[in-house]
Amino acid sequence: AAANGWGVPVAECRAARSVVTHTPTGRTVTYGQVADAAGRLEAPKDVPLKDPRTWTIAGQPLPRLDTAEKLTGAQVYGIDLSPIQPRFSAPNVKYQVDDVEQPWTFPHDHFDYVHTRILYGSMRDWAAFFAQSFAHLRPGGYVECQEIAVDARADDGTLPPHSTITAWCANQEEAMRRAGGMSLLITGAELKTMMEAAGFVDVVAREFKIPIGQWPADPRMREAGTFQLVSLLEGISGLTMALWTRFLGWERDEVEDELAKVKAEFQRKDVHSYWPAYAVYGRKPLEGKTG
Repeated sequence: AAANGWGVPVAECRAARSVVTHTPTGRTVTYGQVADAAGRLEAPKDVPLKDPRTWTIAGQPLPRLDTAEKLTGAQVYGIDLSPIQPRFSAPNVKYQVDDVEQPWTFPHDHFDYVHTRILYGSMRDWAAFFAQSFAHLRPGGYVECQEIAVDARADDGTLPPHSTITAWCANQEEAMRRAGGMSLLITGAELKTMMEAAGFVDVVAREFKIPIGQWPADPRMREAGTFQLVSLLEGISGLTMALWTRFLGWERDEVEDELAKVKAEFQRKDVHSYWPAYAVYGRKPLEGKTG
């Protein structure tokens, strides 16, 4: 019904989480908005079953809200600058509005595991964060960071240096540095070095590639790229507008015109772009008790 309304091929649309998305343009419509039109369509007589290799829910190791209960029952804390956490969670999970770059309110040698994800552009002093993590972890405890560098790449040369995507990444980095001295280009090697300097041992840095768009041949990576593309198309204006108008001197109309070009380039299947992503973790030595 959504494809008919847009006048596009069904193959260009995907449905997930009660929303139908036209992948090439990023247009969306909810199930409820097309329910009436869908009800007037003739039901197909032959519905092919999905290949189990393409399943994204059945048989997959999806995260669960009750995981905390099913582990050891240990207290789990979620820290954020804003009160945006879910209303319902496992009974041993608590959310706290706080700034991890300020002195921590927890005792030393308190945690078994400290975990962060996607704090690029938010962390001014990673070294200080790792020092606090070391102090507040119990001996033998781990810290893990998962980050993405806003540095779009293409290993096959399909993303030239003069592309609008490359220019967007460079402008984002410059605006963030002017905004508060923060960087969007943190790497796994840099995180590893700072962890080791804080005292962590057995530090491991792993690098991944998150595709942007539907260009990958592998079905799983193509799906990941599709999710990344849709997320980017929907959120790029919010990521860009305030930074460029406040710190780079752009006018709103200029930003919107430039973003239209960036979006178009991200959607090209002949541009094989991806984000470099990193997972880095290290252990506090057993003899590393904090006094």
